[in-house]
Amino acid sequence: MSKIGSAGSVNANRDCCGWLQQLTHWLLTALRFLVSDGVDSGQIGRRGSGFGFPPAFPSRRARSPNRDRAPVAGAVGTAALRRDGTPSGSVEGIFERIEAQKHRRFLGSHLPIDGLPLYDNVKYIHVARDGRDSVVSWHHHLTSFTQEQRERLSKIGVEDPVIGRPYPLIPEEPAAFFRLWLTTPVVEGQADGLPSLSFFDFEASFWAERHRSNFLFVHYQDLLDDRDGEMRRIAHFLGIKPDERVWPSLVAAAGFSAVHKLMPEYRNRKPFFNKGTNRRWQGIFAPEDLMLYEMKVREKFSPDLAAWLSVGRRATGEPQLIA
Repeated sequence: MSKIGSAGSVNANRDCCGWLQQLTHWLLTALRFLVSDGVDSGQIGRRGSGFGFPPAFPSRRARSPNRDRAPVAGAVGTAALRRDGTPSGSVEGIFERIEAQKHRRFLGSHLPIDGLPLYDNVKYIHVARDGRDSVVSWHHHLTSFTQEQRERLSKIGVEDPVIGRPYPLIPEEPAAFFRLWLTTPVVEGQADGLPSLSFFDFEASFWAERHRSNFLFVHYQDLLDDRDGEMRRIAHFLGIKPDERVWPSLVAAAGFSAVHKLMPEYRNRKPFFNKGTNRRWQGIFAPEDLMLYEMKVREKFSPDLAAWLSVGRRATGEPQLIA
């Protein structure tokens, strides 16, 4: 039986459908530094560096065929759906890359919780952000696709017997995309989420698991406000005692601006990372759409989850301790 983790590996879960692709790479860079206790400039920002759960096209709700792959005791990882919903190689090829990791494994996935293997001996880090900020970032990503990438996505969708349709067209204007995202589902039984799963259903499902002792919730705003503190919090969760002599260099190298310089550009020359700031949706999204967003928040989220997603742990307290 193939293993999804080795002793002491980490699984981090990124926000729904990969709209936190940039944040995930940011967090995975920090994890790489924590695991190696040093900065290997040859590895920073390299794509395809050997972490990642087998992907799933975001409109699938079927049980993942890889849920039954057992980890070695003590595994750890990060998980989320790919922002573009595309496969990143064969399943067996991904597992070969995972098996080749020599360090403590940390794996990234974009899967929803009902498609993610859950084990008591694996640690999971769920990374999230305010939905409105996520949409702005995701729109930057989606509108960076080349025509070739869009055609490839459509070919995958049309040929897949479950999906059976081309990839949806993405409006150039962020406000128009926000409206479609709020009102157009692509998954049966959901009410929103185009072109992927519902952000609201996704976050509510992970929040329901927050009391697991092997889960850690990390918020984008907390990383922006106190990267040192959040990295120490993650290190404590993983049982890592960092070398204080190199700690300042780890924190500096995991900074958004530092990682931004090391990540590749999209094929159309857009930077992989966007602005790295929050609340850029203000003055862009229509008031009636923002009201609809707030209505969905009240409908789908508990007050505690709504508060945490909006401002982060430093303002609301530790998610795991919230009743």
